[in-house]
Amino acid sequence: MIRETMKKFVCVRIPKANDLDLKLFEFDCDLTFAVFFLNADKTIYGRYGTRTDFIYAARDMSLVGLKKSMKAVLKLHRNFAENKPMLELKKPTQVSFKKPNDYPWLKSRHIRANQCLHCHQIQNAEQRYYRGRHQTIPDDVLFRWVPPETIGIAFDPKEIATIQSVERHTPADEAGLRAGDEILTVERQPVISMADVQWGLENMGENVSMRATMRRGDEVHHLKIPLRKGWRAKIDISWRTTTHLLRRFAWGGGRIWPLTDNEKEKLELGNHKLALKFTRNIFKRSPAYRVGFRRGDVIISYDGQTQSMTETQLLRYAVQKRKRGDVVSIKVLRKGVEIAIRYKME
Repeated sequence: MIRETMKKFVCVRIPKANDLDLKLFEFDCDLTFAVFFLNADKTIYGRYGTRTDFIYAARDMSLVGLKKSMKAVLKLHRNFAENKPMLELKKPTQVSFKKPNDYPWLKSRHIRANQCLHCHQIQNAEQRYYRGRHQTIPDDVLFRWVPPETIGIAFDPKEIATIQSVERHTPADEAGLRAGDEILTVERQPVISMADVQWGLENMGENVSMRATMRRGDEVHHLKIPLRKGWRAKIDISWRTTTHLLRRFAWGGGRIWPLTDNEKEKLELGNHKLALKFTRNIFKRSPAYRVGFRRGDVIISYDGQTQSMTETQLLRYAVQKRKRGDVVSIKVLRKGVEIAIRYKME
C-alpha cells in the first residue's frame, strides 16, 4: 500500500504560497495537486503532479503511479552523493521574483499575512508584470508547463514515465520514440514522473533539441527530440484558470468557443473564417459587457484578423501583437446583424 511507502518520507503540506521560495518551488500554477520530493539540503529529487485539461485528472495521475515515483525517489536517495550533480539541474535557474508577494500586482492588492494566496495568482502576476510594463507576453510565459502531448507523447499514468502512445509526425515520432519506451532522463536529469518530463520541456527554448535517455526492452538509447520555432504554441490553454485574465486583456473577459462547420454554414461563413462565440452569460460589471458584448455574439473579425482561429490562437495574437492601452476593432454577428465594437486593452 502507498501508506507504507509514505512512512519513509517526512510529509509536509504547504497551505499558503504567499512567501513561497520561487527559487526552489517552481511549479504549474494551474495544478490542484503538486508534489516536490526534496533532500534535507533542499536538493530536488523530482516532481509529481500533472494536468493536461480541466476534467480528466485520472488520465494524468494515479496512486499506483505516485507510489512508483516515490520508490524511484528512494532509489535516488540511497545513492544521493553520486546522483546530486544531476539533481542540481532540477532547480530553477532564473525567476522574476524571489517570492509571490514580491510581484508588483500582488503587492498592490495588499494581501494580508493571514490571507491565502491562490496559486494561479502567481502566474497572473507574471502576466501582469509584462502588461504593466507595456510589453507583449512571450511564448515561454504564455504557454507555461507544456504537457508532453505537445511533442506527441501520451504517458501511462500508472507508470513512472512509460510511453502509452506516440502521435505520428510529431517531434517524439521524429526522434524515434515508440509506445512502451521508458524515459529515464531528460537533459541529464533523472526522471521520476511525467511531471519531470514537463519540467524538462518547461526549460527548453526554440530551434533546439531536448536530450533524452530511454529504455526499450533491455536496451538503453540516447536520442534528441527536436523543438522547432513555435513548438510551445501548439497547446490549448483555454482550460487553464490563469487564462481568465488573458481574456480580460484581449476582449474584456468571457469564454469563446469555435463554431462547427455546420454552424458556420448556417451563418454563411466560410470554414476558414474566424467564428468564435460567447456561449455563456457575460458578467454585467465586466469590461466585455460594458463595451457591448453579449451572450451569443460571434466574433468574426479581431483587429483585422478574419482567418479561422481557436480561442488560444486569438489570445496569443492579442497579447503578443497588441499592448496595454491599444484600441482594437472587433466585429461580431448578433442575430445575423454585424456589429462593430472597439475595445481598449486593459
